[in-house]
Amino acid sequence: MPPLTPDELKARLEALAKASPPEPNPPAAMCYRMAGTPQTADYVCPADGARTQYLRDSGLVDFVDALPSMRMEARSLPGLDASLDEKSMCHRCTPKAPTRSVALVIRHADGRTVRTEGVVSLDLQLLREFLGRGLEHAGSHGSTSPLKAHLPRIRALLGLP
Repeated sequence: MPPLTPDELKARLEALAKASPPEPNPPAAMCYRMAGTPQTADYVCPADGARTQYLRDSGLVDFVDALPSMRMEARSLPGLDASLDEKSMCHRCTPKAPTRSVALVIRHADGRTVRTEGVVSLDLQLLREFLGRGLEHAGSHGSTSPLKAHLPRIRALLGLP
């Protein structure tokens, strides 16, 4: 699919804003015990191959584990030229980063580049659902909510008013 123009994205945002939201579904019961978080996670920088180990106390172990799927998700967003900038996760690339996070970089068809710091898996999921012309956001444990409720974040990620 060729990249969508900013005008096409704006039209889709307007259509979602005007759409009647579907009824939300409550989450299903969770009747099992969650697995414990590992004590450490090793982050390998895709830019220089440096290894950074994050401890559980950093709050980044689950995030580091999610990064491979986030990379794939960003590259496969239909109609967007998107990638992740992970430099602040690498202690060699950015030794004095104030926060350790990932930025989403979108290159629009008109040549504009939009960069959003602090992106998480949910942000990429919202973009995928929006670009797929969905009206619902799939939450955890089978719950759904109107995608329309997430329009401010989707607009911010796209860099569109």
